[in-house]
Amino acid sequence: MAKSGFVGAMVWGQVWRVGEVALSLLFTVLVVRSLDEASFGVYSTIITFVTIMIFVLGLGLSDGLVRYVPVLNAREPAAPFRLFRLFLFIRLAVCLLGGILIWFGRSWLSAVFNQPFFESDSGLLIIIVVLYNLTDLTGIFYSSLLWVKSIVVIRLAGQLSTIVFVTVGFWLFQPSVPLLIAGLCLSNLWMVLASLLGKARSGLRATLTPPSPVQRLPLREIFSYSRVLWLINLATLGLLGQMDIFLLALLTRDIQGIGFYSLAALLVGRLLVLLQAWSTSLGSIVSTVYLEKGLPGLERYFVFYYRFSLPLQLIPMGGLALVAGPFVGLVFGERYLQAVSLLAAMAWFQVIYALLGNTITTAFLNTLGRQRAALVWRCSCSLLNLALNLLFIPAWGPLGAVLGTGISLALLHLLEGWLVRELFLKVRWSYILKIAGGVVSGAWLAGFIGGAFLPSLLGRGFFYLAYLLIFFLVTRPLTAQDLQLLHSIRPGAARILRHFSRTPA
Repeated sequence: MAKSGFVGAMVWGQVWRVGEVALSLLFTVLVVRSLDEASFGVYSTIITFVTIMIFVLGLGLSDGLVRYVPVLNAREPAAPFRLFRLFLFIRLAVCLLGGILIWFGRSWLSAVFNQPFFESDSGLLIIIVVLYNLTDLTGIFYSSLLWVKSIVVIRLAGQLSTIVFVTVGFWLFQPSVPLLIAGLCLSNLWMVLASLLGKARSGLRATLTPPSPVQRLPLREIFSYSRVLWLINLATLGLLGQMDIFLLALLTRDIQGIGFYSLAALLVGRLLVLLQAWSTSLGSIVSTVYLEKGLPGLERYFVFYYRFSLPLQLIPMGGLALVAGPFVGLVFGERYLQAVSLLAAMAWFQVIYALLGNTITTAFLNTLGRQRAALVWRCSCSLLNLALNLLFIPAWGPLGAVLGTGISLALLHLLEGWLVRELFLKVRWSYILKIAGGVVSGAWLAGFIGGAFLPSLLGRGFFYLAYLLIFFLVTRPLTAQDLQLLHSIRPGAARILRHFSRTPA
């Protein structure tokens, strides 16, 4: 693959992130404004169930595509399509089997999660489980072949069509959860069809001819790899926010609380997608650096990426915690103000995670071959999260779920950081104190600005940004090495940021 192909894939990947977040936020506003709090809680529980089913029914096949499609494509152009066709049949068969189990267990699911939808509309539930799984597999296949532009167009058009379907449906009929799920089914159906009948069609047609013995797929190796990744994904399900929603449904029966928690988690998650989009290719970059420059090069890159990621995550997350109240009240209405404390707590936990290097640590410990120890810690923290949620949720409801998951993830990132502690020792603590001190003090001072939603939002935001600008101009956290590296990448940014350094480049 030419260098331009990688660059194009990265650019379109970023477009995907930005467009996905924008359309997702628009869709969320539409849904939250249209449904009452209890109905939004029901919808959140259903989508959480479907998301978990992607992990359970996926069998690691998507991970297998990511790993082996490029390898097979270099060997023989038709091979990736043969693998995709096989995986497509397997995924469809497993999903149909899962659908049968859901059908026979619909009364039990309805009773366990206190959601009549699981029984009254089990057909819709089965359809969306199948379609979400197929959408996941087709999207991964396109991305594995670096057909990023094509899948971005399909996915963004699909999200836009969802908004159109739901808007028209809510306008013609009374807004309801079944109508909303039906709109999601329609949009996912056409996305799957567009993927199969689009750029992949000619390749799939070529698989109709039987392969020669030399073209046979290394299925034993592929299935073994996929199975391992599937087990790892299952082992870490306990750290996902979706499991908190399940536990809230089981332990509290607080449907409105589930809606508040889901809204807060969605807003934090979407912002995090934007802030961490740059790290998508970090694993391959770090591996290349270690191969070419050894441990000294790895240390330098760790310091750079940590220093780069810290303000990039701390400043927006601190700002989100600061404006959570006026933002939620202005955009989603006063009836969702109970989500503000959850949103603020999640945002501050993200600040803690960033201080522990959550965005970059995994890539470096994998490159150093310490992933087995990391898996042990991940499984342990997953069990800890389950225990803390069982302890905190009955006492504090949704806030207990935030605290249980937040503490567990903070401990996990601390342990992962300990696995690469020799790299962390290269980071100057003064830089961390300056960035964190500016964000915490700025958010604290700006928090005293009150008033109506819009004036408070604007006043807090303006004061926070102005304070950080002055704070960093005074403390000047950047070094000459930072400016030199920035100058080689973005000369314009280096000229602007030189004012935040005490020493010239």
